[in-house]
Amino acid sequence: VDPLQPEQCCQLIRRGLLAGDGSRTLTPEQWRELRQVFSSGCCLPLFASLLLDEARRWRSHTAVSAERLARTVWQAIWKLFDQLERIHGSALVTSCLACLTAARSGGLSEAELEDLLSLDNRALAEVFAHHLPPLVRIPPLCWARLRADLGHRLVEREADGSAVLAWHHRQFREAAASRYLQADGGASAARVHSAMADYFMG
Repeated sequence: VDPLQPEQCCQLIRRGLLAGDGSRTLTPEQWRELRQVFSSGCCLPLFASLLLDEARRWRSHTAVSAERLARTVWQAIWKLFDQLERIHGSALVTSCLACLTAARSGGLSEAELEDLLSLDNRALAEVFAHHLPPLVRIPPLCWARLRADLGHRLVEREADGSAVLAWHHRQFREAAASRYLQADGGASAARVHSAMADYFMG
């Protein structure tokens, strides 16, 4: 996809904000910082879409500086990952996104993903830090909240006759692989692939 012009990126964000309740906008200072980022950095539609997601979380009193905003698609994706880890917990997000990224058949069904998360001791320890239920399994609500915050970054497609979830864009898959599968000199990838192999072999 060809890059947009800086003003086209701002128009995309303006339309995206209005698509919510119809009255959402940004302050003149926030628009100025966004224009500065687009004028000096990336103008790809995916980048503008990621900044739109960030702008939706701003309030009128939110201080925004161009220096703190992402300048590339990967920086924006990593900022999204940082936010998901703060909200949902590092271990849960790491386990979930590592499994989605490592899946060989194009993705994982929601049932498979919940099963794999329930086999991850680190994710379970994080979720049940204050209470251990009789059945130790990732609560469906934990995955539902994370799924909602990932939003349209995941798409549903068909693989081997089943509906599976997968990344909607190659850059998300590559960024997630770099962050969640290449840590520890590749040990993370080996651990995830081993757990998934054990699961699918029964």
